[in-house]
Amino acid sequence: MKADNRIQFEKYFIISVIIFFTSSAIFAQLSNTISSVTFGELQEGVSVNVTAELISAPTISTIRIAYKTFESTEFKIREMEIIGNTASFQIPGDDILPPLLTYYLMITLTDGNQETYPLGVPAIARPLELVVRTPSEKDKEVIVLSPGPNELIPLNDLFISVSLVKVPDDVDVSKTKIFLNEQDITSKIMFAGDLLLFYADNFPGTVEEGFQSMSVEVYDTAGTLYHSLKRDFNVVDAKYGLELGGPFTYSGNVFGEIRNEDYATSDRQTLFSNIGLTFNGKYDDWKFRAYGYVTSEENSTIQPQNRYSLTAENDWLYIRGGDAFPRYPDLLLNGKRVRGIDGRIDFGILHLQGSYGQTVREVEGSLIQTYTYDTAPLQSNVVAIDSATYGEPFGEVNFGRFNRDLASARLALGSEQGFIFGLSYLHAIDDMKSIEWGSRPQENIVAGADFRLSLDNQNFVIRGQAMVSAQNTDITTGTFTDAQIDSIYSSGDNSLGSDAQTMKDLVNALGNFITVNQFIQPINIDELASLASEAVMELNYFNNNFRASYIYRGNDYQSFGQEFTRVDLKGFNFYDRIRLMQNQLFFTFGYEQLEDNLQGTKLTTTKFQTFNASASLFLREDFPSITIGYTLNQNKNDINATDTLNNYLGIDDKTNKYSVNLGYDFVAGIRHNSSLSFMSAQRLDDSFINSDAEYLSTSVTVNSYWTRQLISYVSLTYYNSEIINEIYNYTTISLGGKYRLLQDKLELSLYLSPSFGDFERNSIDFIGNYQVIQNLWLRLQLRFYKYANQGTNSITGLSVRYNL
Repeated sequence: MKADNRIQFEKYFIISVIIFFTSSAIFAQLSNTISSVTFGELQEGVSVNVTAELISAPTISTIRIAYKTFESTEFKIREMEIIGNTASFQIPGDDILPPLLTYYLMITLTDGNQETYPLGVPAIARPLELVVRTPSEKDKEVIVLSPGPNELIPLNDLFISVSLVKVPDDVDVSKTKIFLNEQDITSKIMFAGDLLLFYADNFPGTVEEGFQSMSVEVYDTAGTLYHSLKRDFNVVDAKYGLELGGPFTYSGNVFGEIRNEDYATSDRQTLFSNIGLTFNGKYDDWKFRAYGYVTSEENSTIQPQNRYSLTAENDWLYIRGGDAFPRYPDLLLNGKRVRGIDGRIDFGILHLQGSYGQTVREVEGSLIQTYTYDTAPLQSNVVAIDSATYGEPFGEVNFGRFNRDLASARLALGSEQGFIFGLSYLHAIDDMKSIEWGSRPQENIVAGADFRLSLDNQNFVIRGQAMVSAQNTDITTGTFTDAQIDSIYSSGDNSLGSDAQTMKDLVNALGNFITVNQFIQPINIDELASLASEAVMELNYFNNNFRASYIYRGNDYQSFGQEFTRVDLKGFNFYDRIRLMQNQLFFTFGYEQLEDNLQGTKLTTTKFQTFNASASLFLREDFPSITIGYTLNQNKNDINATDTLNNYLGIDDKTNKYSVNLGYDFVAGIRHNSSLSFMSAQRLDDSFINSDAEYLSTSVTVNSYWTRQLISYVSLTYYNSEIINEIYNYTTISLGGKYRLLQDKLELSLYLSPSFGDFERNSIDFIGNYQVIQNLWLRLQLRFYKYANQGTNSITGLSVRYNL
């Protein structure tokens, strides 16, 4: 009895702590374009799906996710795939490392403006942090046989199977509970000895299509929670079609939308209409996927807004046409949208991949006005034109964008479980004939190798990659001939950065692969300016996960398939994670040292040092998970603040960052999920610029599951920053919930989110989903938001969806 009282006291103590922080600190994410961002369960080494719900998809050109692990200082930036009102990306398992994953979204609008989620990253806001769970030793005892992690499964094939064969004798199997989307379905579970079974077909209406989160709770003979685990998967409404030696399974939907957006700030209204189709099919070991999305916002003056693709794959072949997002070694091409074809063959030890398509669509420029020889001004956008066609020899031009085509390939031999070696190549070029009014068409080639050696059941891994590139920033004149080279460089003047013989050598070496003229980079390939490489070693022994890496990226390295790679940098880092108390206590340490100015192109060299440390505690299943982190960044070069000539180039700053993250699932009358996070950072800048800064953010969220029909959400935020004595702070409250009625045919959602302080905004979101008949749904969305001293903006949308 005393133990029960103690447990109850601990629960209510934690709740009180959360309420205390709630009273003074409130957190919810601000965005004009993103409604919400959802992650699957973050578990070490397991890939995770990231989904962003869009407020207005037709106004968005691209969305990129920037993410990094705790010990890394560099964000990986990948393009998300947009289908309808949803953008998604799957982060590979190699990038999911404890204790934290840091991320934010980069949104490019069709009018060319940029936004981030949350608003203001990195100038006045900080990226978001999520806790990554490390598998417990008890995870090996409670085994979910079906469904698999993130599995896409037809509703009529859904079968849940949990094995408790390996649990110890003090576990009472009969007390096990299973929750699906936080609703207790234990009464529908069949207990067959140490196996727990659930057939969705036996209980119609219990499971609906869409994202599913399953929790399994195991108790000992005293009724104390022994262990719990989660499994995320997706359910689709599938039917059986034709039988040709085996069933053909398919699912999908057709949807259409009409949306009106009324912006008081610009006094304009815009009416959008969109239609789309998604399809998933399976026949034997073949899987098929297709989607199409057509919007009234599609026009030739912007990049494509319509989306489409068709995919077929089995165990050894993958092929996708339309909008593809190929994944090659990180330095070459990873996640960039290519409209064309992407394919892969995995046949034994042979792995072959190829991609070809368009990464930038042509957008025609325009002729503004013409000039005579005498009146033409010296401007970069005043160019020679055809006087016979336009009446004058010069014209002022708004430059458009050339069509850019990209081709890439990779040949690899070996196995990911042992040793594999690959060779990769990429070529991208602007089509000069695609538009009339364009400037400085470019071309790029990249070639390199990658390898991976894995021994002792993946406990010892060495991997690496090295790429070299060449880029031409203006291919208008084509490749030089020997006569042109002799003419241009005959004087011996090397003001162009080269001489005649060097240019001839470049033509001989690269002329068959890329245009070679005075705009080729690099001129001198001996300086490794266009080399990018990295090597990584991983060890997993004695309860330690140790990783060390070295990177080198010359200042001229450029890949049009990976345009956000940070260059002019070299250095090393190491990271160690120590597991104690049967994977209940973790300590993480990391150190990184980098420097730039590799080719001596800058006045001085800047050194970048980062130290990370964290402690994570997962003490008991009925106690909050706690992660505490600390990061120290130091950046410094040799330019002194007293150097009156160059002091503006000086760098000398130090940033200390502290973070605390708590997560707690508890029962207080009903089930709740709660989280509390705190982040504080202080930057001391001793350079001439003196850009001292302080950041503070606190967030609390509580999700409550009152009944199967009613779920409520509360999110509270406080954010404060002070940069060079400029203070920016705001407080946001977000309240909302979902309610199902009419035998689950109608679902109503309402969200209120007022913000106070330097960011003043009130927003209301209402969403109603109604099932008219089987497989036919109507959706009404109303969004109203108002900024301080401005009128009310509104978004009204009506959509219909029919499930195939």
